[in-house]
Amino acid sequence: MSDNAKEKRGIWIAVEAFFSLVGLAAAPVATLALCTLLGWSSLQVTGQLLDWDTQLYSLINGWSRPEVTGIILLLLNDPGIDYVAIIVPTLLYVWFRRRRLIPWAIIAVLIALVLGSMTIPYTHQFGLRERPFVSIASAIIDPQWRQVWLLFPTFPSGHLRETVGLSVVLAYFWPAARWPVLAYALLIAFTRLYLGAHFPTDVLAGGLIGVMDGGVAVFTVNRLDWFMRLGGSIRWIKSAYSYVFVPRTPGKWSQDPLPARLIRLILFLGALAGGAWAGGWAINFQGLRIVHDLMRNFDNSVTQPLLIRFDPAWAETLYRVFGDGQIVYPVLCALTLVAAASRGWKELGRGVLVLGISVLLAYLAVWLLAARFDRPLPFSQLQNSLPQEWRLPWASLAAYPQRHILMVAVLAAALSHFARPAMPLAYGYMLAVGGTLLYFGAAWPTDILMSMLAGQGMARFAIFVSQNLGLASTEPRRKTAEPIPPAPEAEPVGGVARGQLPGGCPDEESAGSGQG
Repeated sequence: MSDNAKEKRGIWIAVEAFFSLVGLAAAPVATLALCTLLGWSSLQVTGQLLDWDTQLYSLINGWSRPEVTGIILLLLNDPGIDYVAIIVPTLLYVWFRRRRLIPWAIIAVLIALVLGSMTIPYTHQFGLRERPFVSIASAIIDPQWRQVWLLFPTFPSGHLRETVGLSVVLAYFWPAARWPVLAYALLIAFTRLYLGAHFPTDVLAGGLIGVMDGGVAVFTVNRLDWFMRLGGSIRWIKSAYSYVFVPRTPGKWSQDPLPARLIRLILFLGALAGGAWAGGWAINFQGLRIVHDLMRNFDNSVTQPLLIRFDPAWAETLYRVFGDGQIVYPVLCALTLVAAASRGWKELGRGVLVLGISVLLAYLAVWLLAARFDRPLPFSQLQNSLPQEWRLPWASLAAYPQRHILMVAVLAAALSHFARPAMPLAYGYMLAVGGTLLYFGAAWPTDILMSMLAGQGMARFAIFVSQNLGLASTEPRRKTAEPIPPAPEAEPVGGVARGQLPGGCPDEESAGSGQG
C-alpha cells in the first residue's frame, strides 16, 4: 500500500471513528428525547383521534372468545416467556453460527432491555394515561388480568416495546429470521388489543420505542466491535494476542512457552470465576427493574405449572434416577473413566485429572458463592402440595450455585469430551436433571441455567489444563484460537463493505463459513 493510500485510509478511519463516537453518545439521548415527546403526545389524544383509537380498540377486542383468550393468556401474555422466546433463539444462533459475536449478542440483548426500562420515566413524566377498559364499559377483559393491568399505566405498551427491541437484535444477528420475528412482533401487538389491555396508539408507541431501543443496541455493539477490531490492528496487541492465544503448532498447546500457558490459564480461570459471580449477580440484582422482572416472571411461569402437578407416585423414581447425588455422581464418574480408559492409559490419567479439577472447582464455587447468592427455593414460595419428606433432600442446597445441577453439568461435559458419541445422551440427562429439580420445586430455572453454564465452563477449563500439560494423546478436535481479525478497511460512515450487511454485520454465507 502506497503512502498516499495509507494516508487516505487513516483519514477515513479517523472520520468513521469520530462519527461513531458521536453516534454512541447521541443515540440514547435522542431515544429518551423522543420518548419524552411521545409521553406528552399520549395525553393529547382527544377528539377525532381518540374516537378512532376507541373504535379500533372496540373492534378488535370485540372479536374476543373465551377459548382463544385462554390460549393467548397462556402463551403470549407473559413477558417472561415472550421475551425468552426471542432471546434464546438469538443466542443459540450466534453460538452455533457466529460464535465470535456471542459477547456482542449478550450485550445487545441487555442494552435493548435496559434502555427500554430507562425510557419509562420519560414517557410518564407528564402524566399517566388510563387503561382503555376503565372508560369503555363494553370492553371484554379477563377479571384476573384486569386487576393486574390496573396497577400499570397503559402508555406505552411495555410488552411490545421489549418484544420489538429484542426482535431488532435478533434480526441483526440472524437476518434470515427477520420476517418470522416481524410476524411474531405483529402477533404480540394484535394480542394486546385482542385482550383489551391497550389502546392502538399505546401499541404503536411501544413498537416505535422498541425499534429505537433495538436500533441503539445493535448500533452500539456494531461500533464497539469495530473499535475492537481496529485496536486489534495495533502491532503490539496483535503480538501479545498471538503469543498467548495462538499455539505455535496447531492443536499442540503444551508446546508453547511456559509463560504463555500460565497466562492463558490464569485468564481462563479469571474469566470463569468472574462469569460464575456475574451469573449470581444477574439473577439477584434488582437495580434494573425490567431485567429483574423478566427473570422473576420466567421463573414463576416455568416453575409453578410443574410444581402444582407434583405426583408422589413418581417422586421416588425421579429422585433415584435424577436427583440422588450418591447414585448419580459415581455413575457419571465411572462412565467418564471407562470412556477415557478405552482410549488408553494416558487418557485414563487425563480423565482422572479432568474430573478432579472439575469437581474441586464446583465445590469451591458452592463454598464461595452459595451464601452470597442464596434465596428461598420455589417450594417455599409458590403454591404446591409437596410433602415434607420431599422437601428435606433439597432444603440444605443453596439456590445458586445449585450444587446438584452444577455437579451433573461438570460430569456431563467431561463424559462428552471423552465419549463424543454419548454427548446427546449426556446433555439430555443434564436437562432431565434440571427438569426434575423444577418438578420438586428445588431450584428456579434461572439458577439452574446459570449453574449449568458454570459447570460447563469448569469442565472445559479442566480439559484445557490437561491439554496445556501435554496429557492429551491426540490433538484436540476443536479448532484452535484464531488471530485477532484485521482492522476494518476504511469506508465512508454508513457505507457497506463487501461481504457485510448494513452496519458491518457479516452476511449469512460468510457467517456460516468461519464463525464457529
